[in-house]
Amino acid sequence: MKKKFSDKRQLEKWCRWTARILGTSFLLTFLTIAICGVIGDGPLDLSEVPLADRFGFLAMFGMCLGIVVGWKWEGIGSALILCNFAFFWIAKQMAPMINLAFGSLLLSGILYFIAWLLKRRDT
Repeated sequence: MKKKFSDKRQLEKWCRWTARILGTSFLLTFLTIAICGVIGDGPLDLSEVPLADRFGFLAMFGMCLGIVVGWKWEGIGSALILCNFAFFWIAKQMAPMINLAFGSLLLSGILYFIAWLLKRRDT
């Protein structure tokens, strides 16, 4: 009986820390690219950006917020990541495409959700 509890706690920790590492590495990469873009090209004029791209930026901001929030509250963080991920796919119409960066975001949201579920079942 004690072994199952220990295995469950280990899985919860593994899911939480893997989600944190994946999410934070994505966030740092995204921020680096964004900052370099602003330094190189200057600030973005949103009036020249298509509507779908504006919604994509909004969804990316929501996913980045979910990564940060997930460090404290896995349930809210996973909801922010997964909902904004779906919103991003719809806005950008890229449902069949998944690459390493977006795959790591999706996996991070799923792992936060699993960690949240395992934590809830313990209490």
